[in-house]
Formats: sequence, structure tokens, C-alpha cells
Amino acid sequence: MSSSDSDYENILKIYGPSRHFTYVFNTFVCMTMFNFLNARKIKDEKNIFEGFCNNPLFLYIVFFIFFA
Repeated sequence: MSSSDSDYENILKIYGPSRHFTYVFNTFVCMTMFNFLNARKIKDEKNIFEGFCNNPLFLYIVFFIFFA
């Protein structure tokens, strides 16, 4: 067993797998938000933020997901 393996085991004993799963979950949420914004334009339109503020329900959902 190398020193890096023992270092990892010591960190795992202190923090457990929860920190790793938190990073994975946050990465998944960020990718989902990116897809959520890009899915608004379906005809090869370039500006994904055009008309962004026209729908208050969409804004509410975006801010709720981002800040919750």
C-alpha cells in the first residue's frame, strides 16, 4: 500500500463518502441547469438568454433551483 492510499483512507475515515457524493450531486445539478437553459432554443439560435426575463415562472424555477 502506497502512502497516497493510506492518505486517502485517513481522509475517508474523517469525512466519509458524503463529501464525494456532494461534489457528484452538485456537478449533476450544474449540468442540468446548463441543459435547462440551452433547451430553450431549439432552432440553432445562438443567444440562449434572449427573452429570458419574459416568463416570470421560468425565472422563478431557475432561481429556486440555483439558490435552493
